[in-house]
Amino acid sequence: MNFSGPLYNILLRKKGEVADLVTQGRYLSYLTKRLRRLISENIARHIHVAGVRGNVLIITTSSSAWATRIKLQARELALLASQDISELHSITEIEIKITPKTEEPILIEPTPRSISIKASSDLTAMANSIDNDALKHSLLRLANRSKHKPG
Repeated sequence: MNFSGPLYNILLRKKGEVADLVTQGRYLSYLTKRLRRLISENIARHIHVAGVRGNVLIITTSSSAWATRIKLQARELALLASQDISELHSITEIEIKITPKTEEPILIEPTPRSISIKASSDLTAMANSIDNDALKHSLLRLANRSKHKPG
């Protein structure tokens, strides 16, 4: 993640909560990188450090399957973290939370809608018999959805 843009520079100059959030985010990212170096690459790709609360290291993962695999190694992971990462020297327990990944929605081009020639002809006739300009305009637009224009 590149933190060099103008928004980031503005946030760094801010005092209080926003600057604290930026600092905390960087710290959690740092701890995640350090923790990932201690464990197998297979599991490392699926964890993120979400926080530290007392002697508890809070880790998030994307699914219950990965949460189960991490739970099976939680004691060993807590021991490794407390020994190898000075900031986590007091960690004795690991809490795992599941935060499913959200995928970008797939944008599907809408299928152009059309109506039959008969329907188009009927709508045009109806529109021409109406005094309300807004309704008349709407009906004519709908009539234009025919694949073939009435002849």
